[in-house]
Amino acid sequence: MAITFDSRLTVREIIEEAFDEIQVGADGENFNGDLFQRGRLQLNRFLEEIGAYSLNLWLEEEGTLFTNKNQSIYKTDESNLANDYLQTPLAAAALSASLQIEVIDAQTMAPDDILIIILDDGTSLTTTISTVTLNTIEFDDALPSDAAASNFVYSYIPESFRPIAVVQDHTARYVQHRGQENRNYEIQMNSWNRKEFFALPLKAQPGVPTIFHYHREDSITRTGIIYLWVTPNTSDLRIQFSYYRRVFLFLETDGDKFLDAPDYYQESIILGLAYRLGGIMGTPPALVAELKERADMALSVAMSFNTTVSGRALQIGGYPRA
Repeated sequence: MAITFDSRLTVREIIEEAFDEIQVGADGENFNGDLFQRGRLQLNRFLEEIGAYSLNLWLEEEGTLFTNKNQSIYKTDESNLANDYLQTPLAAAALSASLQIEVIDAQTMAPDDILIIILDDGTSLTTTISTVTLNTIEFDDALPSDAAASNFVYSYIPESFRPIAVVQDHTARYVQHRGQENRNYEIQMNSWNRKEFFALPLKAQPGVPTIFHYHREDSITRTGIIYLWVTPNTSDLRIQFSYYRRVFLFLETDGDKFLDAPDYYQESIILGLAYRLGGIMGTPPALVAELKERADMALSVAMSFNTTVSGRALQIGGYPRA
């Protein structure tokens, strides 16, 4: 029988281990008070530092931007962006002013999910699901115009998309989708830098976008802007891309949660946190220096895992058929 164990530590356990390293706190001490808050704040700062240290593979995710007809600029805090989504065609036509639709397969759609309905004029309605009964979906905002059977419907969990930290602009392998079944295809989009992009002519010309520029904006209210060239000629365009999300930070009530990092980062985080805490808790300089050396070494080891494995490392075994 295989022996299994969980090596993950919670936020509170990480903080306790760090305080143990600087010899602060007694065995069995409750870390729910001031010591926990100090540790949590320093842990959040350290996690942000690790997240900014390089483009960590464990922060890389896939996202989808749902476009709007005649709109070429998308702020990431205001647009329809999702990590994952569901799609299904309409089973029957829906008339203007309707508050419900029939779809082929509602799958796992649920109340409070965001719902996007493609309309016959190429625009879309973005609303919120109120109820789901089999394949009948009721929603909060009335259809502004008709939607024919086979038009696509998309849904995603609100706030499932975590803000973009860095979009991969070092590669051209971004693809764009068009949703209708009889016109479904993918094309490659190219990332251009700011100077190149804004020198492009005819930005308002309608069509299928083939070039984009991502402007990173580090602020609380907005984390970035996606510019498209040319301007989408329909709302039934979905742009899929890779991005690096922000590190998840912890609140006062999150002591029992696990770190937003792979297990192999735990040792470096414990030692790095201990080094930070040692500087503000009056730890002897010799111990602080030792902690820094151990923390740097542990972080270097953890970062060595942050490499992409070549496809040549995989092969299929077996014999060809006669």
